[in-house]
Amino acid sequence: MDFVARQGWKFLSLYRFAADTGLWQHKDWEHRANMRLRDVEFRADGVAFPHSHVKTDQSALVGYLERAQVLADKMPTETSGCCDPLDVGVHFESLRWFPLPNEGGEGC
Repeated sequence: MDFVARQGWKFLSLYRFAADTGLWQHKDWEHRANMRLRDVEFRADGVAFPHSHVKTDQSALVGYLERAQVLADKMPTETSGCCDPLDVGVHFESLRWFPLPNEGGEGC
């Protein structure tokens, strides 16, 4: 939480915000079907399908945070003009409690 609170704004320019869904998505993200119907097996004892979830224990967290810090250190610290303003509408604006990408960071 501390890393995201202190460094997260540096990554805003890498994401798109969809006001209609409230989702933040990386600009390079592409939806790909993880599974197809042909991957599902219908058996007498139930339905079976492959799982693609990768799991690790908490010992990996230190390495993830170190890599994230390296990325944060490479991000520009001046965010002015990094993101296009969003037209989110009056209703959305009345509920919003977080900064939009063009409002984030120390440089905005």
